[in-house]
Amino acid sequence: MKGIYDRNGSMINQITHLNNMAFKKIEQKRAYQLVVEQLEEAILSGAYKPGDRLPPEREMKAILGTSRRSLREATRVLEQKGLIETRLGVKGGSYVKRPSTETLINNLAVLIRFKKVPVNELAEFRLDLEGIVARRAAQRADESDLDTLEKIVKKAKTTLSSPQADFADCQDIDREFHLALAAAARNHLYAWVLKIVHGNMSRYFERHHDWHRGRFQDHYQEMKEMVEAVKARDGERAFSLASDHIQKFFRYVEGAGQNFDLENDSSDKIHHL
Repeated sequence: MKGIYDRNGSMINQITHLNNMAFKKIEQKRAYQLVVEQLEEAILSGAYKPGDRLPPEREMKAILGTSRRSLREATRVLEQKGLIETRLGVKGGSYVKRPSTETLINNLAVLIRFKKVPVNELAEFRLDLEGIVARRAAQRADESDLDTLEKIVKKAKTTLSSPQADFADCQDIDREFHLALAAAARNHLYAWVLKIVHGNMSRYFERHHDWHRGRFQDHYQEMKEMVEAVKARDGERAFSLASDHIQKFFRYVEGAGQNFDLENDSSDKIHHL
């Protein structure tokens, strides 16, 4: 008899065998998901532009052949994605929004926090990325970018000389500097992703930091050298300086011992740059 047999020659129940394999039941998409896909494609393809009003609910039901419930669920999903907004009043309805980078950033930030990405992994990501960003900045920065970077370095110097300067001030300057480098690299993805990473690391350091002025003095000097490399269009030096700069931070994280949970960390304090 044809079938599947075990080592002892006994026939295996084929239904049980399949259930034990990595198969899942095939589920049909819900109607509202199909509506979301069609409306999303219409918006992203430009058929509906920012400010355009989508057809009224009654027309949409007839066009798509779907229920009011599915249509409203699809509208809710598109609102959450930041693609449409619902307006009330005489001219109310669903209107297409211009996609916001803040929506993307917030969604990715929530994902990082929900998955509880440890700080040492974020530091490792920075180590891999920020050298590349500095190199690109050296290749692509214009006069406006250079002016912005120099102003941030001057701000850092002023902060160092202020008796009232605290960790939060230095952290803000650190974030501003690295995001300005990312902007000078002329790649939106660098800027968006680094903004998310810095934002999530900030939440950790608000609870775990060991601030002292000497640490920020070193940081200030490293910023100066990176700006000089960018101004000189020396991409390899900018890459090396930025990588070394982040490597110091990475060593602090590793030296603290374990992974750091962004939400529920109970580890010892670690040093910031």
